[in-house]
Amino acid sequence: KSGFQFSGLSPDGSLVEIIEIADHPFYLASQFHPEFQSKPNRPHPLFKGFIAAVHQHLHHKPISEAPASALPSPSQPGAEAMLRPR
Repeated sequence: KSGFQFSGLSPDGSLVEIIEIADHPFYLASQFHPEFQSKPNRPHPLFKGFIAAVHQHLHHKPISEAPASALPSPSQPGAEAMLRPR
């Protein structure tokens, strides 16, 4: 009923690390720590996507108008890199 989608698993597949609501502009929760993989000049895709969502919201544009590259989804191929152990 809630629309939650389990979209990211731990590298061994035993834990749900990311949940999201697919039809929400930016509802995403993570159990892993993207801040450990983020640098001031190279932000983690979750932070970059969040800032893009805020920008779109402030300018009253639907999030669907944002460039796809600005809105990473953990369910896209390559998302496992976000969960790779450090």
